[in-house]
Amino acid sequence: MFIWDSNTLNIINQNGIRAFYNNLYALGVLENLKTALQSKGVDYNSLEDIEDDALGNGGLGRLAACLLDSAATHNLPVNGYGIRYKYGLFKQKFENGFQVETEDNWQQYGDPWSVRREEEKVTVKFGDSTVYAVPYDMPIIGYGAKTINTLRLWQSEPIEDFNFTAFNDQRYDLAVEEKNKADNICMVIYPNDDADEGKILRLKQQSKVYAVIVKMNKQLTSELKRKGLSPEEVSSFQIIDNGLIHMARMAIYATFSTNGVAKIHTDILKNDALKNWYSFYPSRFQNKTNGITQRRWLCVCNPQLNRYLHSLGISGFEKNLEKIQSLLSFAENKEVFSNLNQIKRSNKQVLSDYILKKEGVWINPDFIFDIQVKRLHEYKRQLMNAFSILTIYYGIKDG
Repeated sequence: MFIWDSNTLNIINQNGIRAFYNNLYALGVLENLKTALQSKGVDYNSLEDIEDDALGNGGLGRLAACLLDSAATHNLPVNGYGIRYKYGLFKQKFENGFQVETEDNWQQYGDPWSVRREEEKVTVKFGDSTVYAVPYDMPIIGYGAKTINTLRLWQSEPIEDFNFTAFNDQRYDLAVEEKNKADNICMVIYPNDDADEGKILRLKQQSKVYAVIVKMNKQLTSELKRKGLSPEEVSSFQIIDNGLIHMARMAIYATFSTNGVAKIHTDILKNDALKNWYSFYPSRFQNKTNGITQRRWLCVCNPQLNRYLHSLGISGFEKNLEKIQSLLSFAENKEVFSNLNQIKRSNKQVLSDYILKKEGVWINPDFIFDIQVKRLHEYKRQLMNAFSILTIYYGIKDG
């Protein structure tokens, strides 16, 4: 049963709409929500107009989220840990043809998905300050809701939030100095570290991790020596070497398996970049080509296609995407192709209407769409894809 009032709808309108959709779908009540909203005269699709979380921190963050979601869906007890940053990375807009990045205050309306665990906070001591690290637990609901894992994010907080005496003495900066130092630790991910202040801040963000790294390095060194490696060979494997922490070495040693994001990438790791590690731990190197999160990007985002696949008797792909290959049996069915094209045309019309509403630009839905939804890096394939679109466009223009 759903009971709606102005406060309930307000919560929906102000907090994590993506998590909202995903959790309702995992619980199997998304269609119930649509019906309940419709009975109150609310268009479910209007929720799409709510300003969502920012773009996130790129591919690695997306992969981590997918792993947690998949683990919960397959009833594996996997928990995640990280830092509870105040500002997301990042809000994006375009001004005069240029990408402009601004901070994303994703907590400005509260965070209904997280539970503060005050009783489990710990004290962390630095050379110049001492702070509390307070955990916030966010549920990761697997599809079918048989397993609910946890993403635990740590937030740094001051021991003394406000120094009243210093403020009363008109030393205003000193009155909030401890709070500012604590807040800075969790302000943003990847703070600029060109200067020493930035380097120190990054070290503070990873303070607990470093203690673990030292322990792992000692264990690895002992293991290598027992296997008879020379000092020179040991040095090429050590996680901490010449004052530097080698993240790839740590990742290989501390985890069950290592894989690239595509077969060609995995082969490069095995045959070149990490050849010595592959010769030492050959069974740990596997290939896992990145796919899609079908529950999010197919079942939730494309309900028309989702329903049509089920009408064809294709099911089970929510947990095992390989089952969608059953669609190949309709390869010669013109009616199925026609219906699929109608669904695609309908979705393109929705996008065309949205672009017209948001940008004032009409795009013919019968055009071929080449879409990229991501922040632009000048040194990554996103820019190359943009160049490719221009090349194809000018090639068509030139005949």
